[in-house]
Amino acid sequence: MTYKQIIDEFFNICRDHKMINTWGYGALSDIVDPYNREESDYPYAFLNPTSHQLERGKLTVRFNLIMQELTADTDDGVIQGQSDALQYIKDILAHYYYALEDYDFNLNVSLTPFKERFDDVVCGMTAAIEFELPDILDDCITPFNE
Repeated sequence: MTYKQIIDEFFNICRDHKMINTWGYGALSDIVDPYNREESDYPYAFLNPTSHQLERGKLTVRFNLIMQELTADTDDGVIQGQSDALQYIKDILAHYYYALEDYDFNLNVSLTPFKERFDDVVCGMTAAIEFELPDILDDCITPFNE
């Protein structure tokens, strides 16, 4: 499995999930307000790449999976939105864990709940996730002149 396939699979999972309505990938500055885009809505899943590590025999890629929901600005609304976001994150992680076999998936995932005020109030969870892909350096296929 390649880096691109991990990201493509994230888009496929979000597209097929019955509750997630909008998804994206990129830097935090790329997160958009779904209500400012036509035909999009919350819940909103966003995959934010962080630091990756290349070691002998493997490539470890890390992401922040940000799941956010529009909520009422009440304690109960925020807690419910964070709970829903956690469930959607678990759905995505379960798919990666059980449906794909080409890599090791680290289930030691840290979760951080959040609440943000923009034009509206959004809340949710951020999950720090990582994938370990078998990867070897191969000088036989490098594009160098001999």
